[in-house]
Amino acid sequence: MPEDHQPLPDLHLGNAAAAVCHKLSAHAVLLLVVTQDGAISLSGHGVNHAAANEMLSRGIHLNYQQHDAAVLAGAAGEEAQEAARRLAEANHAGGMQ
Repeated sequence: MPEDHQPLPDLHLGNAAAAVCHKLSAHAVLLLVVTQDGAISLSGHGVNHAAANEMLSRGIHLNYQQHDAAVLAGAAGEEAQEAARRLAEANHAGGMQ
């Protein structure tokens, strides 16, 4: 049960984004949901298609920044660390720094 001990509403893609938006006092919310069978759904509240595309684009950029920071800090997985090592070697060999 949530910290405020209020029961959760019956959440579904039709109302989840609005519920999160309200709970966080946010201007807008986008939810990306991956079901157990791998289907991806998108639900939004307070956005139109153009705003949703901008939010998704910025979200991708933020995700890349966070991933790069995790790799540099040694906190990313082994595969990411190996990819970072190979890129660093390639950049160094090509004179890039």
